Amino acid sequence: MHPTIERARDFADVAHEGVQRKYTGDPYFFHVSRVACMVWTHPGSTTSMVAAAFLHDILEDTDHTLLELESKFGLKVSALVSELTNVSKLEHPELNRAARKRIDADRLAGISKEAKIIKMFDRIDNLRDMGGADGGFKRLYIEESRALLSAVKDADGDLATRLGETIDDLEDTLE
Repeated sequence: MHPTIERARDFADVAHEGVQRKYTGDPYFFHVSRVACMVWTHPGSTTSMVAAAFLHDILEDTDHTLLELESKFGLKVSALVSELTNVSKLEHPELNRAARKRIDADRLAGISKEAKIIKMFDRIDNLRDMGGADGGFKRLYIEESRALLSAVKDADGDLATRLGETIDDLEDTLE
């Protein structure tokens, strides 16, 4: 394993220590590990993409900063993490969820191809972990996922199809 990926894995493990996934109760680190593994096996993935996949929720969910990530992992990794961060949550906490998600979807349309690929894998994993959510939240998350898909699908058509199928699979659980 590349040293940058190892450092990112270890950093994420410590940063998310003690945090559990909402609907599964699994350690949060399992989520970022699965996303990183999916990115790792994706054709054309880079060391920076895999490292960023391990770190993709750091800015939203911890007290770590972008400057800290840049100093530890370099500009490319920190730039990807920045692109993957839902800035509306940080910059507009006063807005309701729907307004924040519109801001995030609009911004996602302009991020790099690499970040869009990581974002699709992140969403696929999130959708797969929604089993314990109530039907109302699943419906909302499906709607938000379709908006996200629309914003990032140009990065990789096959992966976009896979994300669309994962959205449909969750929707099938509602019927």
